Amino acid sequence: MENLKENLEEIITNEKVKDDCRKVKEHLEETRTRLGSIDVSGILAEAVVAITALEARIAELESAIAEQERHNAWRKERQMEGIEAAINRGVAFGRPRKETPEEFEQLKEQWLNKQISTKDAASRLGIGRDTFLRWVKTR
Repeated sequence: MENLKENLEEIITNEKVKDDCRKVKEHLEETRTRLGSIDVSGILAEAVVAITALEARIAELESAIAEQERHNAWRKERQMEGIEAAINRGVAFGRPRKETPEEFEQLKEQWLNKQISTKDAASRLGIGRDTFLRWVKTR
């Protein structure tokens, strides 16, 4: 869906496409004027109508994309307001911190004295190595 939106944006913002539509439309109108006596005016008129409809559709797509972008910006703004209000109320975000087991300090000392490895200390505490190292840094 995102690729479709990007492709549409690329097409409708491409000034060359818009310019080409205008040139074809002008050329068809000029041709109709020059060929006045030959009965191709109906075909040319249909082509002009089709190009005009295409230009209108491009304008509709531009409008829809702009509306979607405004909606997304509004939603993001409202979300940020809600988060700010929750923080002001003291709401805690994220996963709750795991309690430090009583034996952590003893294992930390053994680890600092190079008596046990990080893997062994973490395994004894039932946590991952990264968590053990984070606890050593912060506790």
